[in-house]
Amino acid sequence: MAQFQKRKEISQAEEKLLAVQQIVWEAQAKAIAKKEKEANELFQQALGMIQEIKNSPIAYKANKIENEIKEKLIKLNHLEIISQPKILFEIENKDIKPDILSRVGDTLYLADTKKPNLIFFNLNTKEQSIQSLEKPLPMFVQVGEQLVFYDKEKQQLLVPDAPSVNLFPPAIPFDPIDMASFGSSIYFLDAKRGQIFKYQYLPNQQQLIPMPWLKTAFDIRLRQGISMAIDGNIWILDSEGSIHQFRSGKWQKTLKLSVWPKLEKPTKILAKPNIPYLVTVSYTHLRDR
Repeated sequence: MAQFQKRKEISQAEEKLLAVQQIVWEAQAKAIAKKEKEANELFQQALGMIQEIKNSPIAYKANKIENEIKEKLIKLNHLEIISQPKILFEIENKDIKPDILSRVGDTLYLADTKKPNLIFFNLNTKEQSIQSLEKPLPMFVQVGEQLVFYDKEKQQLLVPDAPSVNLFPPAIPFDPIDMASFGSSIYFLDAKRGQIFKYQYLPNQQQLIPMPWLKTAFDIRLRQGISMAIDGNIWILDSEGSIHQFRSGKWQKTLKLSVWPKLEKPTKILAKPNIPYLVTVSYTHLRDR
């Protein structure tokens, strides 16, 4: 009886392995035809399926095919493994755990969203300093050569060594999820209302008036938004990991993340006008490594 059960398990595992192999062959054909996106998706599908037989009597065969699939995925996704990353600097205050980083000129700015501290690191002199804020200000953007902070409670923009600027809220309550800048304008993602609001930021202004950026009253895709980036287009990362492209106040298309390894719960999207790439970040991955 035990031998019969083992033969049955082997037969079932062999069936699943054959199904995996057929998908791998199909993926290889797509790769040869330069259909890299389709090949990428098929290899990932095969990798998911092979996990079901990793503990079967033919695990040795499954492991061999798994390694072959991973080699293909590394090549397709242009994955670079940095085994010994260079340390640029170490934060002197070990109680601060920054999760926001921005660069303005030769200075790196790091902030801990839960603590009222801002770390400065000069890339030329390698000097590091800490500025204490009145309270944590987790949302800030670069406008020109300045960092502009958003105080949600006071509805103000705060600029170091300059008077604060009052924001006329587009609605009450106004509780934006994220902010971004482009040129001299600052944009806020209001996921609750499915809208993006634009403020024209100019020096010496005491109060800024919002303008709805969308051509429609709201967009359902924005209600799932968790992060925003601008490079001429506006890119919205949603809670499901999809990226929505908007231009001229209208939705253009939605991109599904198909990269490997898959990001678990991506939380931030980054874009720059002079860089032809989008970057999505999972802080969970960064903190675990």
